[in-house]
Amino acid sequence: SPEFDIYGRYGRNSGHADSSVPGVTFTGYSDSALFGAGLSYKFTPTISGRVEVQRPAKDTTTYGVGIVYKF
Repeated sequence: SPEFDIYGRYGRNSGHADSSVPGVTFTGYSDSALFGAGLSYKFTPTISGRVEVQRPAKDTTTYGVGIVYKF
């Protein structure tokens, strides 16, 4: 139906972090593919809701629920 949208997401997820205490420095780096999928429903022409799932790393899965307002 015209109210529903299904979408996919593919990209690259990278991060870099540095932390230090006197005399010691820690460094972390992550680089991996990002996968995701979602479903959107249009309540009105300007307001829609969405539910999505993303996998930004091999051991991490995130879930999201949101409202979108188009202006």
